[in-house]
Amino acid sequence: MQKLQDLWFDKFSSLRFVNTEELLNSDLPLHPSDFEDLVGKQCEQTRDVLIKQWIPSAVKLFHLHKDVWIHLVPLNDNDSTVQVQEFFACAASLMSNQLREMVINSLSDLMNFFKMHQDGNDFGSTYTDLRYCVRPVMLLQLQVRDTKLFFSPSFSDCRDVMLNCFS
Repeated sequence: MQKLQDLWFDKFSSLRFVNTEELLNSDLPLHPSDFEDLVGKQCEQTRDVLIKQWIPSAVKLFHLHKDVWIHLVPLNDNDSTVQVQEFFACAASLMSNQLREMVINSLSDLMNFFKMHQDGNDFGSTYTDLRYCVRPVMLLQLQVRDTKLFFSPSFSDCRDVMLNCFS
């Protein structure tokens, strides 16, 4: 189990479903659908890393260190498989906790990304140049239709995009 834990911390613990640094370096502001696509693409890339690298690396560890668990495998058909099942259930639990930690960290990072913009355009009473350096996340257009103003896409559409990024 220690080798499995070491593998995670050495190679995968900094992995996130959403790379906020990449978001900040992207061509912000983006149309909400483009922002959602970018976040979705990042999630897919992380999923691919987990499937193509993390899981095979874990399998390789089990194969390389089978001396740790091979004695738990029953020699006869009538012997109990409880010990080997418990060993791999423990490994599954550890890996599940590692994934859970990554999801929580990813959600926290994404929340912090949005929190950078929580004040919106309220620059307060004191003018500071640096407040204008924070680029908006999403691009909205103010449009006029029959003497009425509206935003395209709507605020509810933007809210839905942000909520979708968390699911």
